[in-house]
Amino acid sequence: MKNAIKRVVVGLAAVLIGGLAFIWVSAYWTYHTAKERLAEFKELDLSKNPAAQSEALHRKYGTKLHPLENCTQGLCRYEIDLSNHFVAALHIIPYTEMNIRFTMYEGSLDIAMLE
Repeated sequence: MKNAIKRVVVGLAAVLIGGLAFIWVSAYWTYHTAKERLAEFKELDLSKNPAAQSEALHRKYGTKLHPLENCTQGLCRYEIDLSNHFVAALHIIPYTEMNIRFTMYEGSLDIAMLE
């Protein structure tokens, strides 16, 4: 009987530790991704060749980079989203979302907005 109780306690402890590790990793991933994306858009603004930097962002993010309206050759507005929807679906922590919207005008970053 004592062995069964020990197994239950060890099993519950393992589940608790695993759950806490999952939450920590998810929170860290969200933080790291947000920090990385903000740095990329800051680099886009400071770049000597913003057109090449913009193209690199298009290659990296692909379908995650959403045009907001009809783009012309000289002007295009984009949005990229970041959220913790996966871990928030477990109802352990609240849902958080970050949107980055930016406008490229003639190959250069014109406006960037974090929401």
